[in-house]
Amino acid sequence: MPRQKSELTKSGKTVGIRVTQSEYEEYMKLGGSKWIRKLLQDSRDKQFLNNWREANGKQDINCIKNP
Repeated sequence: MPRQKSELTKSGKTVGIRVTQSEYEEYMKLGGSKWIRKLLQDSRDKQFLNNWREANGKQDINCIKNP
């Protein structure tokens, strides 16, 4: 799902952690910041979907697109 332009132009938050050299190397092998962004977006979308299903009696999400 594309993000709104306003969301893309806002100054983002920075996340920092301490890792060992081997953890850092694995992070870079997985794709670095692109990988972590995708992981966080997928987690957010999954949480939204679970919350939506709970609120709507576990209906299929496709009914949002095709009422």
